[in-house]
Amino acid sequence: MYVETLIRDGKLDEAETQLKRLAALAPDDVLTLKLRAFLLDARKQHGQAVALLEHAFDEYAASSAGEGGCRNIVAMFGAIDGAPPIDDPQAGQRLAAELAKRWPGTSWMLARLLSRSGTADEAKILELCATAVKEGGGIDLLEACKIAIAVAEKPDAGEDSRARVDAILADAAKREPTNLDVLLATATLRYSQKRYEEAVTAYRAAGAARPSNPRFLNNLAWILSEELNRPQEGLDAINELFAQVPAIPEFLDTRASIYARLGRTSEAIADWKRAVAERPGQASYAYRLARAYLKAGDEAEFRKWMAAAKKAGLTPEALQPSERDELQTLLKR
Repeated sequence: MYVETLIRDGKLDEAETQLKRLAALAPDDVLTLKLRAFLLDARKQHGQAVALLEHAFDEYAASSAGEGGCRNIVAMFGAIDGAPPIDDPQAGQRLAAELAKRWPGTSWMLARLLSRSGTADEAKILELCATAVKEGGGIDLLEACKIAIAVAEKPDAGEDSRARVDAILADAAKREPTNLDVLLATATLRYSQKRYEEAVTAYRAAGAARPSNPRFLNNLAWILSEELNRPQEGLDAINELFAQVPAIPEFLDTRASIYARLGRTSEAIADWKRAVAERPGQASYAYRLARAYLKAGDEAEFRKWMAAAKKAGLTPEALQPSERDELQTLLKR
């Protein structure tokens, strides 16, 4: 939006001129309101900006615009990812609380504002997420799950909080069992928690939903092969992916790793060579290719590709944790 760009660039007089033109065409449009508030805030008229939004919230709440208009107001205080917020946590939380009271499915918006401000404990945030899942659907359910997952992923998250997140995700799955975004977010969390069987279950449920983008099958294949030592199942998953989308280096790397685990070294080498050819600067691919050549007994190719990996900046951090001990051994050869 041109007016918003002008505001960001500090061209406030020009922005106001353009805004007046917009207001003449759509005086009651939520975009006009948003830009007027941002312009007031940029002019250091913060109180007026907040008052404008609070008044608009009350008007929306009493009108046919209702929930949608009020959501847009709360979003302007930073309840939506990527939105440039009006910096007034108290006003934002106050309006979000009123929004949640009227429409409980929106409770996640208050949860996000509280989470960002650090003014509420995890129990309160998760209570709001649980309400949003119970009362909302679609985007409300997904956003509530995302906020809850962020709590569970904190290093200092307590067992009570993790258990509450599990309950929220279970409720979400019960309410919308084919919500692909929730299933994938759940699978990612389970992987980070090393709850691999549950990650597999979530990924398989996502596959049953027949998504248009099946990239997650790459993650499923890796977990089955590398974390659960079920490489044949992993190969089935990655080949299912290859049947639907073009081969890219990331997928070739996964299949090569599975071939290597199955003892199909020549096929692993072929896939890693393709991956390296497409992405020569990826040190991990060159390293794995070198390792495969060593397994095949080809010392010359091993040394060639180890040198390539080092040149590309090979470090232990570029590899999976399970590969790092072997790296130290191979570097000494």
